[in-house]
Amino acid sequence: MIGLISWIIHHIDVLILLIIMASLAYHLLAFWEGWKFRRHRAPVSPPYLPPVTILKPLSHWDADTRDNVRTFCRQDYPRLQVVLGPKEGIAPLVANAPPCEDDDRVEVTTVVCREGMAVNPKISQVVQMWPYVRHDWILLVDQDMRVGPDYLRRILATLQKPGVGLVTCFHAVREVSTLPAFVEALLINATYLPSMLVGRRLMGGMRFALGATLATRRDIIEAIGGFEALADYLADDFHLGRLVRERGYRVVLSDYVVESRLPSMSWHQMVLHQLRWARTNRACAPRGWLFSVITHLLFWVMVFWVVDGFSVWGSRLLFASLLLRGAENTYYNYVFDGLRPAWKGAWLVPVQDAVYFLVWLLSFHTDTVEWAGHRYEIFPDGTMRPVTVEKVAHQPP
Repeated sequence: MIGLISWIIHHIDVLILLIIMASLAYHLLAFWEGWKFRRHRAPVSPPYLPPVTILKPLSHWDADTRDNVRTFCRQDYPRLQVVLGPKEGIAPLVANAPPCEDDDRVEVTTVVCREGMAVNPKISQVVQMWPYVRHDWILLVDQDMRVGPDYLRRILATLQKPGVGLVTCFHAVREVSTLPAFVEALLINATYLPSMLVGRRLMGGMRFALGATLATRRDIIEAIGGFEALADYLADDFHLGRLVRERGYRVVLSDYVVESRLPSMSWHQMVLHQLRWARTNRACAPRGWLFSVITHLLFWVMVFWVVDGFSVWGSRLLFASLLLRGAENTYYNYVFDGLRPAWKGAWLVPVQDAVYFLVWLLSFHTDTVEWAGHRYEIFPDGTMRPVTVEKVAHQPP
């Protein structure tokens, strides 16, 4: 053992170079998957247009949220029900500022939701909304998403393919109002989305889903035991995908990218938000999250630069890595229709990657997350329980 430790110490530069090579391989694969994602587009319209219900649980209400919901009411679709599920505290606000204009094609149902029907606060609302669902084709969509008028047709075109039981979407950020939100946008558009494409490739298909869009059918929801089956899980979207696959259906990623609207946020709020996502990822795929350390290219190059005594060669490698990461930011913002113009976030790469690595480290510190104003403890099977009933510091939902 002592001999092995001695060998590692004397060859640490070689080991770090091997990690850098593995990291470069990951980034090249992500680049290739991004190119394929952009290149392949699904049919615009499904074979037929069944009536659809869209579920929108709402935890807060402001002008931006109203505009988000409004885009779902303005679909180029013949028959649609939108079920809004505001929490009790914001229900009067929704009633005073309805998001949908009068339209014979769109039926709007509002269900005031109280807390405590499930540990997961979003599923608590969905369980209460479920009895009001009128149609058999169903979409559950997070409140901070915004779409174009062809969204439903594109999603249904994929959902109606043979063997498909669940369709999900990526979400990209296009506009921000603060610097911390800008960094979060880059983490979403140019770090998380490429990693999900690589994950899909390495796992041989989609084994997870995203709250940006969960499109399925009533019979599938009933077959998994209803939304109550997700009541105790932190990552309800991930486990919905798992349950659908266990019933023999495919989970498919649509090529439609919805727009995610980020609120104004401070650095503290942004880090808390990122930590919830990071600990969610660790709970869903602990080994994959642990080994994702190799994807932190800039960190490993900087370690090599220090170990190599700030050599000229190490400096050149660091400079080349910064250029590569800046190019990736530009490329992925283009691929996923993110920040505009696509190059506007290239200069923030050092901050973006530093935050990402810090969040990765902190994700192992505790097994708690803060969500919707409450703190929860996460268990190894992905379930959670509240550990406080008091409100904690405000953070984005």
